[in-house]
Amino acid sequence: RSILNSSRKEEISLQEEIHTLHNYLSLEQQMVTQPFDFTISHNTGDVDIEEILIPPMSLQPFVENSVKHGFQHRKIKGKIDIRFTVKGNFLCCEIQDNGIGIEQSRRKKKVTTPLPLFKVAKERIASMTKDHQLNIREENGTIVSFRLPLKTDF
Repeated sequence: RSILNSSRKEEISLQEEIHTLHNYLSLEQQMVTQPFDFTISHNTGDVDIEEILIPPMSLQPFVENSVKHGFQHRKIKGKIDIRFTVKGNFLCCEIQDNGIGIEQSRRKKKVTTPLPLFKVAKERIASMTKDHQLNIREENGTIVSFRLPLKTDF
């Protein structure tokens, strides 16, 4: 319900986004066959997470990719860490998992074109700001990081 409600809004608070991600991941933990743990942390300094505004569903496609594809074919328990940090005039967002990585996942599925979800998410983030610095790298799993202009409701 929170995903549907937030999808109708242009912006939501970081607190709402964290709440939605937590609910989504908690639900997925109960439904998947490959177990995983997750953490969501924030270091926003003096700025309250209720006051930071972001476009809804900014991280969800990347988190969903970790859950649905990253932990397949792994013998170890999955782990997803989501971090929000305020640096200067930007909100830095990072999703890190210990999954098999994007390239290995693509090879197993025999996919040669960009994953549709990633392509759409990349385009969406790029449209939000020219300084987004979207970075996807593999390092003992996948790390997705990007930044958004820091916007508050005060």
